Amino acid sequence: MAKKIFMVCVAVLFIVCIADAQTVGTYQAAKAKAVTQKIKKPHNPVFLGLNAGVTGTVGTMKALDLTAGADVAFSINKKFALGLSTGYETPTKVNVGLLFVHGNYAEKGAFLWGAGFSRTIKHTKTLSYEGIDFEREYKGYTTWLRLGFQTKSPLYYNFMFSVGELYRKDHYPNGIYDKIYDTSDDVYSASITLGYKFNHCCLLKNRYRSLK
Repeated sequence: MAKKIFMVCVAVLFIVCIADAQTVGTYQAAKAKAVTQKIKKPHNPVFLGLNAGVTGTVGTMKALDLTAGADVAFSINKKFALGLSTGYETPTKVNVGLLFVHGNYAEKGAFLWGAGFSRTIKHTKTLSYEGIDFEREYKGYTTWLRLGFQTKSPLYYNFMFSVGELYRKDHYPNGIYDKIYDTSDDVYSASITLGYKFNHCCLLKNRYRSLK
């Protein structure tokens, strides 16, 4: 009789231990899930936009050109996004750099800034000097800084300033000048652009749905 009572007690104790272990495991899993949900930060959709404007250049080359570009930034949290900015400052000048977006651009305004470099693709122009036509070759490199802001609307505005060197090489027809002039000079540019963020309408629809 005592042996049976002992076996029953052992079985009850075993069942209680298993139930307690399951309870502890369930609690720990729920706690881990709650911690994970707490750590996970809310994100905004991708910042995606196109911009266009005008660029003025002074120095070796004086010009007023149209400029166009694209911006994409991925949300790190609700108040910061990191991405890239690319575009053409002139038909022969390519820009690329980093883009930083500070602020909740999905619901409010934001401050934008970035930095990068430009490359003037090698190209030539036909010019004339003392009645003699010659080919002038251009190429160069520039670094730039960009500042901008976005309002609550899908529009955003940018101001970009750049400084660099432009290399020139003059090719005269054979037999006229034996020397090829090869020089480089500083150039300075300033751009003003207007951008449009494409997913702004989708953000407004999602916000409206959440309020219903």
